[in-house]
Amino acid sequence: MAVKHDEVKTKDRILKAAIEEFIDHGFDGARTQAIADRANVNKAMLHYYYASKENMYEQAINTVVTAIIDKFGKIPAVQPQIEDRIGSVMDVYVDIFTDYADYFKIVIYEAMRGGRILKKVLLSNNLLHNINIRNFIKYFDDQVSSGKVRKVDKVQLFMSIVTQMLPVFIAGQILNEVVDVFGVKKAIAEKFIKGRKKFVLDLIMNGIRIK
Repeated sequence: MAVKHDEVKTKDRILKAAIEEFIDHGFDGARTQAIADRANVNKAMLHYYYASKENMYEQAINTVVTAIIDKFGKIPAVQPQIEDRIGSVMDVYVDIFTDYADYFKIVIYEAMRGGRILKKVLLSNNLLHNINIRNFIKYFDDQVSSGKVRKVDKVQLFMSIVTQMLPVFIAGQILNEVVDVFGVKKAIAEKFIKGRKKFVLDLIMNGIRIK
């Protein structure tokens, strides 16, 4: 059991080192020897856990996607108010932007370089057919049918939620460069997230609510 635990720690350490290398140098500029050095392992061990540089890169992106799927699965099923349901979707991305910030940097970089690996990961996880995401789509369709909200493009709605909450990620990166004094940095971040969530929720609801 201890051996298995050590293997997981080593594999995670290598992936973290790979992410740091990808962030600093991009996929093309990253070197496997540099990743091994960062992780304090030899190249043989690196290739034992990850067959190639692309495999590490793909795994980093997959970590973000599977985290999103997992967090969607934890959204309470019983939320009669659409504001609460959309707020829960926002919380998923706030968690991703804060808990998986370095991984998300790789996702942004991958999207900018064409998205081939991102598309592969999304297809392999069948994200658009995930039961929890499909349940949200059905819930929204029911809200439309009952006359509570306007019919809108659901993909565009999801995209709006993600892009409108992106400042949480950007603010987090800026705050990382600020020296924390007496926990002030955390308080500023929490206040910003709370304010941003309220602003975006009001903006979206004013756009889709039938007046």
